[in-house]
Amino acid sequence: MSDLFPFALERPDLLILGALALPIVALAFWSRRKLSLRRRLLVLGLRLALLATLVLAVSGLTFLQAVDALGVVFVVDRSASVGGSGQAQAKAFIEAALEHQAPDDRAGIVVFGADAVVEAEPTAQLGFHGVEAVPSPHQTDIAGGLRLATALLPSDRARRLVVLTDGEQTRGDAAAQALLTAGDDLTLSVVALGGDDGPDVLLEDLLAPARVDEGAPFDVRVVLGADAPADGSLRLYRNDEYLGEMPVTLDGDGRSKVLTFRQEARKAGLYRFRATFEARDSAMDSQPQNNQVMTTVQVTGRPRVLIADSEPDAARPLATVLRGEGLDVEGVAPAAFPPGLAELRPYAAVFLSEVPAFALSTRQQKALQTYVRDLGRGLVMVGGPNSFGVGGYYHTPVEETLPVGMDIEDKTRFPKLGMVHAIDKSCSMGGGAGSKLFLAKEAALQTVDLLSESDMLGIIGFDGAASFIVPLQELHDKQKVIDDVASIRPGGGTDIYPALDRAIQALRESDAALKHIILLSDGDTSPGAYQPLIQNAFRNDRITLTSIGIGTDSDRQTMEEFARWGGGNYYLVTDASAIPAIFTRETLLATREFLKEEDVHAQRNGASELVAGLRTEAMPVLHGYVVTTPKERATVPLVLPADEHEDPLLAHWRYGLGRSVAWTSDARGRWASEWVGKPAYTQLWGQIARWVVARGGDEGLQLETTIREGRLEVTVDAFDDGGGFRNFLAG
Repeated sequence: MSDLFPFALERPDLLILGALALPIVALAFWSRRKLSLRRRLLVLGLRLALLATLVLAVSGLTFLQAVDALGVVFVVDRSASVGGSGQAQAKAFIEAALEHQAPDDRAGIVVFGADAVVEAEPTAQLGFHGVEAVPSPHQTDIAGGLRLATALLPSDRARRLVVLTDGEQTRGDAAAQALLTAGDDLTLSVVALGGDDGPDVLLEDLLAPARVDEGAPFDVRVVLGADAPADGSLRLYRNDEYLGEMPVTLDGDGRSKVLTFRQEARKAGLYRFRATFEARDSAMDSQPQNNQVMTTVQVTGRPRVLIADSEPDAARPLATVLRGEGLDVEGVAPAAFPPGLAELRPYAAVFLSEVPAFALSTRQQKALQTYVRDLGRGLVMVGGPNSFGVGGYYHTPVEETLPVGMDIEDKTRFPKLGMVHAIDKSCSMGGGAGSKLFLAKEAALQTVDLLSESDMLGIIGFDGAASFIVPLQELHDKQKVIDDVASIRPGGGTDIYPALDRAIQALRESDAALKHIILLSDGDTSPGAYQPLIQNAFRNDRITLTSIGIGTDSDRQTMEEFARWGGGNYYLVTDASAIPAIFTRETLLATREFLKEEDVHAQRNGASELVAGLRTEAMPVLHGYVVTTPKERATVPLVLPADEHEDPLLAHWRYGLGRSVAWTSDARGRWASEWVGKPAYTQLWGQIARWVVARGGDEGLQLETTIREGRLEVTVDAFDDGGGFRNFLAG
């Protein structure tokens, strides 16, 4: 810049564009000869001004102004190699420099070791009383400090970096970064620090496997070095408990030395190991603050499994087999099932036996799905009258996790079902999202999905009166039924009798082979001759009735009597979110085809490690099972013959990072009474347990982590069944 020309052009070569455009401007001037000369000159002047503006803009015209103010950032080395005297030297230098800071100057400080940290952003009259930021001192990354400091420099002042370091770089490329910085229109100065602190011993790393099995031996290795001959004692601590020490002699040749402590994982838990070094003579070690390193080791105990069973005592045979496999077994009733993922995490696998879907909240089911899919754990569902589809698991997160579906595609094998939902739509049922009425409508939609087109469904909405929202009909137009269900609105009081009377009359006149009513209400009802109405329908017309009372305000005694008179089930629901699962369960039970209570024999259907060594002829008879449908990717090693098809008995698959298993018979005395206590029972459930509890993704692997030069390094050793290394693995 000069006083005569206070501007600059980034691309002066582009000025030629103006010359190239002049003939066009001249042509335009002569083509407007009809205009007066004055107007032509005015237009010409405007066009030339516009052309000049455009050409100067693309050429990068910049007006320059002299700047006397300074923007400076001090880049201070805080690594261990600088030492106490070097740090004091840096502090004194910065204090002296700041005494000359002008009012318009801006000064800031960046400190670095293995990483770079802003101590103070550029500011006027920086108050400095010493460095407080603490970067990792075990490495020196000068380039990282330069990058951060350059980014902090203000752009409206003369820019300067002052680097205070001993120059002992251990990572990064300071020279290359300095060249880049020099090209950024700033001044770079270097102040040499330290060099007179004397010899030093440095503990570099503490290496140990990240995880070991309980009872297994393992090594804890300490990496240390010195820049001059030194000797002393190396001590090891576990959770601050002194474990022992060994004498150390270091040559001071710059090479690292590795010393090994042999340890044994006696008890499960997380352990912190710490190694320290104490020199025989303090003169041998000028930096005792870098004489400590730490790491952690997770000792895993015997895998824990959880058995949730509606009758915990009935799960004893299964629990006995699992304990024989070296597993810690905990049994709970559904009411005590873990509420979330954090509570599920300690278990290697969960067994659900006779736990209906409505006994688990949506949150619990989603947590169980995440537990398998994302944490790599195991899930086993054991059959029974409250499991799989007849347990209400249709369209739930648990169904998504299992290798079998709860519905059956081929419904032609089923007898025709006629079903009527009598749904309380009084004001107390609510109408918004999540209300009791909303969930009842959701349940009705799931029923529509489950039934075949030849089945019949009717939906009655009642308050003080009763009317068919959906007349009893075959489901040839399911979308029309869905639209009609959505139209239900709340209002009025509660009178159940008209609803039951209309439902019974409609079913009595239908040609359905199976006839069932689901009654849902949250309150008291008006008096009526309910007993003869319901009992006559059950005895004379084989119309069964299930009643669902919602909340403590419902007339429990009356609703329970309705179910008893009608040969159905009674449910008291305190959480309305359970309504869809109950409707699903009742729909599948009403078909009488999803719950098979008859003698069946298992048949092999392919190879699987879950049934390895099991002979079909050694498998005793089973007295029942739940009908399911295997999913496309599932392995189904055991099936049960049923008419012209086969139903799955045992299915398994990998789900996300985890594993899940479906056993559609039970594991207790109702259906598996001939199995319990037999060798086949013990072998089968032992192999299922071993497969589902196996750690997803890490079988035969040993993981070791350490930090080198500020970077995490992970070493994985892969072993075969004989303990040898598996080489040349990929993927």
